Amino acid sequence: MTGEDPRKTGLKNGLRQLTTEQLWRVLNYKGEMVLDTFNYHEGNFCPLAVGIGLDLVLNDSSHDEVFQILTDLGYKVYNTRGIEGEFYTENRKDDLREAAREVILERVEKPSASVYHLTDDTGGGSAFCGNCNYSFGYNNHDLPEDCPKCQYKVQPSTVGLSPYPFGGSDF
Repeated sequence: MTGEDPRKTGLKNGLRQLTTEQLWRVLNYKGEMVLDTFNYHEGNFCPLAVGIGLDLVLNDSSHDEVFQILTDLGYKVYNTRGIEGEFYTENRKDDLREAAREVILERVEKPSASVYHLTDDTGGGSAFCGNCNYSFGYNNHDLPEDCPKCQYKVQPSTVGLSPYPFGGSDF
């Protein structure tokens, strides 16, 4: 996303390492998480450790042990460290939840709608959204990615529908 705070991008990159199920685990976690410099501190785990379920298997741990487990499993940690920006500095829990929701939404495929083209007896016509019948106008070659009315993903089609059996006015 253009203009996104670099720290938000870093946090989302870290969260993208988790499955959707693991992200939901982070979002629904009832306990406290450490959201700063630790992967584990005083009984609390970082979101990455919570996501993969380390809180369920480690009773008493240390920052170093959790860090080692995460890195041994191939996870990248400290995805916002040293990155300039405002995101995930003041309201870390809210920012974490926002970023996790956005990562989940990235994975949800938008419903799509075919585009159909209607032509008139002079060869003119328009393109329409197959979901909501929004008219894209006469420029059938420059369709938007999403329908402005229903937000469905536009699936361009070469299928033209004409109420006239021959089309054109030369017949």
